[in-house]
Amino acid sequence: MPPDDNTNQCFLKTLVAPQDANIDVVAVHGLNPKNTPNHAEATWTAGDKLWLRDFFPRLSPKTRVMLFGYNANVAFETSSAGISEQAENLLNWLKIERKNDPERMLVFFCHSMGGILVKRALVHAKIDDNYEMIRTSTAGLVFFATPHRGGNHATVGDIVAKIARSVLSTPENTFMEALKRNSIFADTLIGDFRQQLEDYLILSFYETRPMGNCRQTLRNSRLTRNTRTPGRIRG
Repeated sequence: MPPDDNTNQCFLKTLVAPQDANIDVVAVHGLNPKNTPNHAEATWTAGDKLWLRDFFPRLSPKTRVMLFGYNANVAFETSSAGISEQAENLLNWLKIERKNDPERMLVFFCHSMGGILVKRALVHAKIDDNYEMIRTSTAGLVFFATPHRGGNHATVGDIVAKIARSVLSTPENTFMEALKRNSIFADTLIGDFRQQLEDYLILSFYETRPMGNCRQTLRNSRLTRNTRTPGRIRG
């Protein structure tokens, strides 16, 4: 049976499926505070172009590209399923979709809170033999603006979300707790995932340079693979 989310927003959609695929890429979106429709697709879209479908295959023609969607709302039409539950949903969907080739190389593209969810999934896969093949097949993780240690603004957002949920009588989940700096959830995940850091190629992209009312995204990345001293790539 496919995983269940009580708002029917949990899915794993194939965007590109070459017949000779030898790599799986799974894109996982982050928080959806405004209840934006089609948030899973919109995260990776500029204008009318979904770059995972329209551009990425030119760079990697033998890659199957999949999109994981889940209810990431924190105020409107929320789900009681939080990080841990959605992480297990991701694992279940992957096990179903990869049943014909469970050892195919796997790479995750993670935006914002999506990186927290994927790390939680890999921690779970390490202790649950049902998902061991997913973890051992994972070769790379690409993080886009993932708050690995939490953020300073999550507490304010949590207050706003709680007020909205109170007015609308919608269920609470653990998303905002996972994003708080120095929260028990964040600290525990950091400790649990640290044991796997040397198992994957890891790239992290994050914003560093303010430009007026917006921010410039630099290709500042942290690259690690089987080494205790990560290198740094600067763009």
